[in-house]
Amino acid sequence: PASAVSVVNGTLGDSVYFYQFVYWNAPLEWRFGVFGDDEVVAVRPFYGAPYCYPRYQKRCQLSSEGALQLNNLTYTDQGQYVFIVGAIEPYRSQIVYYQLQIYSPLNVPVLVLNDSHNRLVSGSNVTFHCDGGNQNITTYIFYRDGKKICSDPHVTCQDSYLYIQPITGSDSGRYTCTIHNPVSSNISNVLLVTVSAPLNVPVLVLNASHNRLVSGSNVTFHCDGGNQNITTYIFYRDGKKICSDPHVTCQDSYLYIQPITGSDSGRYTCTIHNPVSSNISNVLLVTVSGNHFHCKTKIQADIKIHQWMQLCSLKQLPCLMIKGIGKLDIS
Repeated sequence: PASAVSVVNGTLGDSVYFYQFVYWNAPLEWRFGVFGDDEVVAVRPFYGAPYCYPRYQKRCQLSSEGALQLNNLTYTDQGQYVFIVGAIEPYRSQIVYYQLQIYSPLNVPVLVLNDSHNRLVSGSNVTFHCDGGNQNITTYIFYRDGKKICSDPHVTCQDSYLYIQPITGSDSGRYTCTIHNPVSSNISNVLLVTVSAPLNVPVLVLNASHNRLVSGSNVTFHCDGGNQNITTYIFYRDGKKICSDPHVTCQDSYLYIQPITGSDSGRYTCTIHNPVSSNISNVLLVTVSGNHFHCKTKIQADIKIHQWMQLCSLKQLPCLMIKGIGKLDIS
């Protein structure tokens, strides 16, 4: 009687075993191929020792009990094998069918992302591809931080592709994939993915009660981006970067002008950046005016004038002085 087909998996270049044991004295044979287009692989005759047919002789072994071993497997060995006890009709007492599948050991796959970098914006749709090339792969599995993720609600796994729609901050992590076939498996490279929210508008504020400032004073601006993931702050006056000016210091979210002068009047803004997003602040219109000293006596006025004349002579200030009791203007 014939049996159902049993699947046997073999590794390319390796050996495979078909386990059959017939202890009674009966002829048996192994055949390869479908009926009508098959060939004999090995035979155990009624009398004599088992042997393999010439095409298989150098890589075939048949035990006295009927077990068949094939060595140095190639893809041409893939197909149906039939084990027959009682080689001549109608005396066949047993027929067993096998289907041999040949697989090669799997090489390392490459996990790639449909983006130019691994820093992603929360809310976007992302696709990963576990690229195993033209290998004979039966299963793909995707992981984040070592845990399978295909069952997550916003995740879809389809063959060699992983879709996350949409990706969120909780999807940040180390991504890998594994590929499998019945004889082998392998793991991909690691993709470190960071998911950031789009940056909200920062607020540019000034450490003064108003935006009309006195020349010669020290001023601090703060580009307040809150608790966002910000990597870079840039400050501008009238659309031009100002952090390289000699009397200007930029430190993280702060801009220091020491001292501020009339030439620093203008429209101030700041921008915030991270690898996936940027945004620009409100505009601060700043006006810088000259110093005004109010003196009650001529002596006080003379002292002030003398002090500022010294600064002017040293070219530390551009000065226009008006002498008189009551007010001294330096601009």
